[in-house]
Amino acid sequence: YYHFSKLKYLFGYIHGFFIDLFGIESAWFYLRILTLFLYSIFIINFIFFFNFKSLIFILSLIFFVLLNQNFTGGSWLFQGFESKILSYIIFFLSFKLICEKHYKFFIFLSVISIYSHFQAAFFCISFNLLFFLIYKKDFKKFLHLIFFIFIFSLPFLFQVILEFNFSTNLD
Repeated sequence: YYHFSKLKYLFGYIHGFFIDLFGIESAWFYLRILTLFLYSIFIINFIFFFNFKSLIFILSLIFFVLLNQNFTGGSWLFQGFESKILSYIIFFLSFKLICEKHYKFFIFLSVISIYSHFQAAFFCISFNLLFFLIYKKDFKKFLHLIFFIFIFSLPFLFQVILEFNFSTNLD
């Protein structure tokens, strides 16, 4: 459904701003470089947070490339710039934030993720929250986080329901 939706306005604004600034080919190039840079920073933080060994991480990346990134829904994580990339980048950053008890920033980034691509964000946020519940075993805080993410996402979710139930120009 989301591929045909008009609700990608947050990402569309960012993308359109860079296209106006650089032109479409240059914007595509620079945004992919920015994506790689952000992935690098947040994945390195992710590795240090869990004390992964370098060899294991390099083997994981090789495995990731050999599988053509298929275990993440076939997304263009490195070869393009689409709305779900912002959700995946936020996932790596917010994973560390929730474990280090930076809850307000986690909620803020989660809401941005939902507004950029709610399907990818749903899975990323669900993983982060379930990991948090298993890792911290704090059910009250878990429900608290879900409540605030839901409340701040409600305007967007309302738009999703309206667009899904009423005809659009695409019909």
